[in-house]
Amino acid sequence: MVVEFRRWTWLLAGMLACAGAPERGNVAEGSSCEHPVLIDDQGDGQAVTQEYDYLAKRYPGSHSAAQALLTSCAGKPASLDQVSVITADGKTVNAYFELSSDLNGS
Repeated sequence: MVVEFRRWTWLLAGMLACAGAPERGNVAEGSSCEHPVLIDDQGDGQAVTQEYDYLAKRYPGSHSAAQALLTSCAGKPASLDQVSVITADGKTVNAYFELSSDLNGS
């Protein structure tokens, strides 16, 4: 049952990444620390791969410029990955990710 759920989670994550940045209201997911992309972190090393897969699909032709761990967001404690990328047209964009082991319901 857990394996099947994880398979569906990966499928859904892939579909969302291919569709572009999901939006919450008028704010693109991952565009700020208040609206991070949620990553299912099972401690197997795949979380970083998921982040970079998301970035490759969201910003084709981009390359990473920097990565940082944020411990606060808008004055509140947080634990977020911030990845800066240079897009294909030369713009610098920051993307924010929240890693959680609670996404699979276990």
